[in-house]
Amino acid sequence: MKTLYKSGGISISQIMYSNNPLLLSNNNRCILVDTGVKEKCETILDRIEKALNGRHLQALIITHAHHDHVENVASIKEKFKAKVIAQKDEADYIQKGISSPLSPWNYAKGEKIIKCSLARWNFKPTEVDIWVEEQMSLSEYGMNAYLLCTPGHSCGDLSIIVNNEVAIVGDSLGGMKKRPFAKKIHIASERAVTSWETLIGLNLKKYITTHNVIIEYEDLIAMYENYKIEVDLLRKLS
Repeated sequence: MKTLYKSGGISISQIMYSNNPLLLSNNNRCILVDTGVKEKCETILDRIEKALNGRHLQALIITHAHHDHVENVASIKEKFKAKVIAQKDEADYIQKGISSPLSPWNYAKGEKIIKCSLARWNFKPTEVDIWVEEQMSLSEYGMNAYLLCTPGHSCGDLSIIVNNEVAIVGDSLGGMKKRPFAKKIHIASERAVTSWETLIGLNLKKYITTHNVIIEYEDLIAMYENYKIEVDLLRKLS
């Protein structure tokens, strides 16, 4: 299990190579972030058990309810008796067992945009124990950390800010950089851009995303400036 961050007693470690799930721990206090895909369920459960090494999993935070982040939520809650935490706009989807919709500006294959009504995958519904609005402290779980709502990729994305040094952002920074197969960048929603600016404004050292990408602060600034240049050019040409 690779450790991505360790400071002030808090560690952030990979359960799977993709940074989904991640284990946040401070001595005997443990929180899981996201659940991975159902095809890897048994492997994920085994790796969580090994990583816990007899410790109790207190909570399971869902960054957003897209299927690749939430498909194993029921299995993990049942096995480890963890409280499920999600943003209020995502919680209802988790309880219905339906993947929350992609924002309409998101893209999946080339220039194709997946519309909200088509972005549906089913998984086992699970009760959400704690519904987050804009922000929530994790101090009761022994962590110098808090949850921050950073919507845009989905309707209620959550980021986890740890020690005011590092953020686990899920897919909240998605869309800032043009995909290799795309002819042009897509213009992000106002909500997404506001969330990007909020995360940048925190001036953290590192931003841990899904898909095994960790972005340094200076690189994030450069990505955002490049995004704005490309969007300005796109608008002038349209």
